[in-house]
This record gives sequence, C-alpha cells and structure tokens, in this order.
Amino acid sequence: MAIIALSNVSACKDECANSIIQSSPSPDGQHQAVLFERSCGATTGFSTQVSLLSEGELLDGAESIFSADDNHGSARTENWGGPWAKLEWKSNNTLIVFYDTNARVFKTEESKIGITTQFVAVNR
Repeated sequence: MAIIALSNVSACKDECANSIIQSSPSPDGQHQAVLFERSCGATTGFSTQVSLLSEGELLDGAESIFSADDNHGSARTENWGGPWAKLEWKSNNTLIVFYDTNARVFKTEESKIGITTQFVAVNR
C-alpha cells in the first residue's frame, strides 16, 4: 500500500504559474531581467519574483534571484497580486531591484550569469 501512495504523490503536477509583469533587456541586449508574479494555487499567496536570463533563454525553469510576498498584508499589493517591485539597469552588468520595504523577502542573489544585482527597499 505504501508504494501505491508514494507513486500517487510523485504523479502530482506543479500547480504554480508565472505571469510576466515586466521584461527589461540589459543596455547591451545580452541579458534580460524579468519581473513576474508567481501563484501556486488557492492555499498560497502571490509572490513577486525576478529572474535573470541570457539572450534567448526562457523564463520557464529559470531560477529566481529575488522573491518576496506581501508579508501577510503589510506590503501593499499591485494589480498582479504580489508586492510592488521595479527593475532598473545601471549598466550592462548591474541591475537594481527596487522593492517595497514592507514586503517579506525570501531570496536575494547578488550575482548570477555575470550580472551584479543591488536590492533597494523603498517606502511606498
């Protein structure tokens, strides 16, 4: 019986979906920063996430460099459901991610695929 139960669990699909909010190419066009909302069903809230992609790479399967939620209502949510964030390229290899200071941040990755990322909390 345990084997059947385990096989049923492993057959479950990923219920999460991504919706792109903003896609911002680096000044030289070699990379893409993507701000997106991630939803994993009715039992979880929306999150705002950012991924860095090389030219031609797709968002599906890309690892996030930033992830935050509304901190149980402390951060105001945007029309996409997650907390506010904004992308700005400082140079070809430096990205600034602005985000709501009241958001609950789960992940910040300061370097990926040759891009340095700065994270700036903003009172909104």
